[in-house]
Amino acid sequence: ASNLPLYRKVGFGLAGTRTHYTAQAATLSANGETLGITRVDLPDRFVPGPQALGAAWKPLTSVYARWAAGESGVLDRSPFFWREKFAPLNRTVDVYAIGAPESPEGYVATHYAKGETLTIVDWCALTPAAARAINGFAAQHRASWQTVDRFGAPADLLSLLQHDRGWTVRSVEPWLTRVVDVETALAARGWPVGERGQIGLQVDDADLPANNA
Repeated sequence: ASNLPLYRKVGFGLAGTRTHYTAQAATLSANGETLGITRVDLPDRFVPGPQALGAAWKPLTSVYARWAAGESGVLDRSPFFWREKFAPLNRTVDVYAIGAPESPEGYVATHYAKGETLTIVDWCALTPAAARAINGFAAQHRASWQTVDRFGAPADLLSLLQHDRGWTVRSVEPWLTRVVDVETALAARGWPVGERGQIGLQVDDADLPANNA
């Protein structure tokens, strides 16, 4: 959203926000988690290209797909984006499965850098139990890192399940979207099973006339 008037001219609009959270590790709840946490051994690096991810990634990509379907503004990730998260250049990321490694209820990926801040570079939680486990996992690092940073939604499970201070908002950045294929977007979004009805919709898209049909 660096230049909102420019993007609005071609049909973009504000669609959501990316929220930067921070917390004192000592204030995060370390109690109540019932799920185990297992480190996932992933290859350190991937050569550029469109090749599919290996078998070690499948439980993580599967749980992410299930989680993302119920969220707003979450990318359907290609192998490129998975490598950017879990195997970036010049940075080491450790990934942990929440629950059974072969069918996790979530995961958390961390970057352990020198300093006082532990960075959660990626996470997802299908269940409250998985979210509590991630919060507890972060809290257990309080002896080594004073603060914990992460990104999330304006109200997500990690922040909602805290009983005390916990996560606080450090910054909020809006993001934009532009529907380029109305028919495909409506068909692919998913609809309640068993519901029937009709909706009249008129689209006026000066830049993409195909949408008007």
